[in-house]
Amino acid sequence: MSPACSNVELQETGVVTYTAEPGFVAYGAALEQALLKFPDVPVRPPEAIGAAIVWLVTSPEASRLRNKRIHLPAITHRCGLLPGWGGPGSPYRRDPPGGENTNESTGGQAPDTARADSANG
Repeated sequence: MSPACSNVELQETGVVTYTAEPGFVAYGAALEQALLKFPDVPVRPPEAIGAAIVWLVTSPEASRLRNKRIHLPAITHRCGLLPGWGGPGSPYRRDPPGGENTNESTGGQAPDTARADSANG
């Protein structure tokens, strides 16, 4: 069922649905190995997915994405939600050098996360 149909059907219950895709996810040593083994494939750490889910359920701006296919790592990267992660395909360090977030942040602004095609990473 599409999110548009789900949201109409569940409107009276207060339940909101999204269609979200995490992409290729790996963690720990598997993340580092996947980055080396698949250099042209954007691999994401699971924390990037969790950060995007939190944003979806807490940000009032997320409501505009209800009827779109949402690429979760794009939300995390564009909003700078995961310090130490430079975006899909980059290594993830929990404690970046200097304790600073190396990602560019949009200041919490809603990202354009709708996937136009499957070629976007």
